[in-house]
Amino acid sequence: MVVADEELRPDTKSARMRLLYENGMSIADIARELKTYYSFVHRVIQRHKKNHPEPNTREAKQPRHPSKSSRIRRLYDDGKTIDQIAGTLGLDRAEVYSIVRKYKQAKRTEQHKNQGGE
Repeated sequence: MVVADEELRPDTKSARMRLLYENGMSIADIARELKTYYSFVHRVIQRHKKNHPEPNTREAKQPRHPSKSSRIRRLYDDGKTIDQIAGTLGLDRAEVYSIVRKYKQAKRTEQHKNQGGE
């Protein structure tokens, strides 16, 4: 991807790297375009991403399906087995098992706290 010089004339090389990256150019392509080292471009981009996180990065994401976990917990509390829950909700057994395991651990921890344990 070659971008016209008139479009991208930021003051610094780092600013130009950030702009090219934001316009969809890969780090390797930016390094070739600007005739610089990949590691330098990578460092600049990583620093930029750290200081300007995107709203849909892993840190900012909400759980994908918060209601899925609550439905699994409700069915488990109703006495359904992991296989029955997976079949009912059309989910993978391993995914249901993982959520149930975490739920059971959280319940045990809560019970332990309520009994005066630390």
